[in-house]
Amino acid sequence: MFESSWRNTGSWIFGGQHAPGKPIAFGHYQDIPFIGLPGNPVSAFVGFEVFIRPAIMKMSGYRNLIRTTTKVRLLEDVESDGREAYLRAIVSIEKGDFVARLTGHQGSGNLYSLVQANALLLIPSRVKSCRPEPGWMFGCLMMLCNKKP
Repeated sequence: MFESSWRNTGSWIFGGQHAPGKPIAFGHYQDIPFIGLPGNPVSAFVGFEVFIRPAIMKMSGYRNLIRTTTKVRLLEDVESDGREAYLRAIVSIEKGDFVARLTGHQGSGNLYSLVQANALLLIPSRVKSCRPEPGWMFGCLMMLCNKKP
């Protein structure tokens, strides 16, 4: 019922095929911009970092909206459900290379895994299993924090 009342009062975009962080809503309600985030804390954080921060930056006049990613080598096997995934990770440097390991359980309500992380490991859509193979590199969004990689 609530969603149908939204749709009757303005333009809306719902969705997202990524994990965690869905659903995300963008739109206008009575000519006021509206952004809706999921209820789980990790989903809300990821949704903000991936979608909302760039939208706010664009509305604020910034031109460069692309977040730089750091290429990392995995230190452990990583499983995904095939959706684009942003997994909480700890990035460090070993022998001059950036390496990543997960912070543990990746449930969307697991705030402890987010507190431990200094990066979001990007697993592309349609990838369900990743191994620490030589030459395989994955992107990471480094988060602002006091932890050094």
